[in-house]
Amino acid sequence: MKKFFTLMLGVAMVTLLFTGCKNKNEIVETGASSQSETNEMKQRSADAGIIENNVYTSKLLKLKYTAAEGMTLADVESLDKMNQEYKDSLHGTSLDMFCSMTGENKSNIRIELMKLESPDATYDQIMSTVTKDDNSTEKNYSVEKYKLCGIDFTKVSYTESQNSIRLVKRVGEYIVIINVVATDNESVDKLLAGFSKLASSES
Repeated sequence: MKKFFTLMLGVAMVTLLFTGCKNKNEIVETGASSQSETNEMKQRSADAGIIENNVYTSKLLKLKYTAAEGMTLADVESLDKMNQEYKDSLHGTSLDMFCSMTGENKSNIRIELMKLESPDATYDQIMSTVTKDDNSTEKNYSVEKYKLCGIDFTKVSYTESQNSIRLVKRVGEYIVIINVVATDNESVDKLLAGFSKLASSES
């Protein structure tokens, strides 16, 4: 799946950011074009979650994510840099949260926001966008219902990567995608365990 593997490549590159590798190609925002891209990025993340003290809070999803010991939660500055640097491989989505397991295990979880072009988009059109396969007519994924902290999602599992899943949900004018990339099922469970539902006082 071309889109899926492109995303995985992007994730691998992003992971290097958290393992001490520095990008020598600094992004210098000069001129009208760069300023326009920056404004577009800020506009796209108007409903972005808040990241403080190793906790991500999303009023949009009514969920919070607490990074466990041995995990690294990217701060807002790192997310902005990743959104700018990997915008081509993100295919119109923007990273709202990125958390990786440190050490040799390259497992990570990330939340992406994709603003709907049409507010009248149907469920089938949304799923077609998320599961689009540019290489083959063969269906390389399965779809089932999934509950995360009591909230309904659609779970997309890929045959070529059994420990990688996507949880998809439409929230207002966004498609919200929670991507889990893991080396084993235990890591999948650990990554998802960081979620909890927002208390009514936090919403």
